[in-house]
Amino acid sequence: MVVVLRAVTVMNYPLLIDFKGTLFCQGFVAEVKAGGRLVASEYAPDDWWLYGVNPGAIAASGDSLDAVHEQFRVAMREILVRFATEAESFAAFKRETESFFLSTNEPANADWHVAVDRVRTYKECLGDLPIRSAASRVFVDVIEKKIDQVTT
Repeated sequence: MVVVLRAVTVMNYPLLIDFKGTLFCQGFVAEVKAGGRLVASEYAPDDWWLYGVNPGAIAASGDSLDAVHEQFRVAMREILVRFATEAESFAAFKRETESFFLSTNEPANADWHVAVDRVRTYKECLGDLPIRSAASRVFVDVIEKKIDQVTT
């Protein structure tokens, strides 16, 4: 049997993500603020993936950039809710959350740097997304809050 394989050209785009959320945990309330890096991969006009660079242990897919972005954010929230329900203390929740956000997916990290170089060289933009420095800080802040400090 002869099989013909079709080459797939993948366009990777470097993205930055901001996250802010308040979680009601077992006996404590935590506010999480984070900034990370993602690789958006367009395999076809209706086949998008987001791969976390930092956080590195997460990916999502969708039929558009907006759809995959929403799936990625839902997956991040689900992970944080799981941490919140399983943590025995604020310290345990903070440790798990920091480990998650600061983990690096090395293959995605390499793709991210190649995509940054391509964007810089060819001045490519992805839609009307704001442009920020690729040197933006990867961070996570986990802060314990009192219930009267929580705002909507």
